[in-house]
Amino acid sequence: SGNPEEGELRPQLLDRFGLHAFIETEQDVKRRVEIMRRRIAFDDNPMEFIERWRSETEKLREQIARAQSSVVSVELPDQFLTVIASISSELSIDGHRGELVMARASRANAALEGRTTVTTADIRAVAPLALRHRLRKDPLETSDPGRRIDRVLDRVVPA
Repeated sequence: SGNPEEGELRPQLLDRFGLHAFIETEQDVKRRVEIMRRRIAFDDNPMEFIERWRSETEKLREQIARAQSSVVSVELPDQFLTVIASISSELSIDGHRGELVMARASRANAALEGRTTVTTADIRAVAPLALRHRLRKDPLETSDPGRRIDRVLDRVVPA
């Protein structure tokens, strides 16, 4: 299930997940209050809540639809393929799924933002999602494994 309380998934299974969103509990009090307000509003009246957010949801739906139809025309320059391969190599990622996912997700991110060419910002945005769950576990590492990705991105990805 991916529930940490049920134990870790085997690396062979984790590798089959394209992207992995790492969720942390919100620490900012104002944001926590807003989360509670919205949840209470939904619980009290789901239809009213849906109506309240309909416009924003529709805008996002349209943005995603445009991205889906244009993603195949988003250019991923060879120099960025080299950057993506270098990131995977520096992190000792096994196999090629991680870099293929990073390439596809970079194009999707560019399309979502309405661009026709991938930028380093796209690679930076998707690398943690594509690679975090593919990192080899280091039992001695006490810091967040995402920090390892950040350090490699700072070294490998041009500014």
